[in-house]
Amino acid sequence: MANYTPIFSQIVDSSLWKEEKHVRLLFITMLVCRDFDHVCRVPDHHLPEKAKLDDKEVVQALKVLASPDRKCEIPQPFEGRRIQKVEGGWLILNGEHYQKMMQLYNKRVRWARNKKAQREKEKHIVKAAGSLAEQSQVQRYADGEITKDQL
Repeated sequence: MANYTPIFSQIVDSSLWKEEKHVRLLFITMLVCRDFDHVCRVPDHHLPEKAKLDDKEVVQALKVLASPDRKCEIPQPFEGRRIQKVEGGWLILNGEHYQKMMQLYNKRVRWARNKKAQREKEKHIVKAAGSLAEQSQVQRYADGEITKDQL
């Protein structure tokens, strides 16, 4: 099954974006190759092929991504480490955090869409009710039940 990985726009303002190109490219490659449990199960020797990097760049990038982040002055979870070696691959350490952010974002989008649809429906009901009320008044006038002044 294909995996979907949202990448928030704030990534370009993060300390990750201050890293060299091959570090950023490997991390994004690992994000899109990760499984539902946030583990990138691509064998280390296949990472260069997946990321279109040479072996030396991948080794250096893995070291940077698994080390504490020294480019960010704000305290971060996992001391700014982005990945951790686990049995069978590499765990994306903040994967669950960003998954929850995406779920919250989707929930807000759904709520806004539903609220908009509800407002549209209510607007049509009010418009229809107004039309029916007007038709009723015109009919009562035609039947002689009310005068022109009462319309």
